[in-house]
Amino acid sequence: MKLLMLAATLCLAGCATHQFANPQGTAKNRTGQLLYKEGTRSIVGDLTISTRGADQRLEFSKGPGLALMRVQRDATHARFDGPLARLSHTVKLPPSKESRDAGWLAILDRSVKESSFHLSSGGAQFSVQLAPGH
Repeated sequence: MKLLMLAATLCLAGCATHQFANPQGTAKNRTGQLLYKEGTRSIVGDLTISTRGADQRLEFSKGPGLALMRVQRDATHARFDGPLARLSHTVKLPPSKESRDAGWLAILDRSVKESSFHLSSGGAQFSVQLAPGH
């Protein structure tokens, strides 16, 4: 019971730590596929990346309506939501280079200039194939 109360307190305490700006203006959007591997789990799904200045969003989904990971990043913080995030959380940038979060943020960084790449972070492997940017 004490553990449950501690977990609830930590979750609620993290809710008010950082407010992300509402999207404004026109975003540059890229779509493609992502192969995510961690341990014995392997998932192929759709990847959507939106960039508007320092504000970036990533969504990894398996079919319509099933978002596995959503990442929202601004100049100072990043928020991770969805089943692959395990628990929704916000981190101050930059995260630990060995964290699972660093891999998702590296996808955002590399997608600016690359359409196809592979990377590993925090025990996970990512293979990204994006449609060419315009």
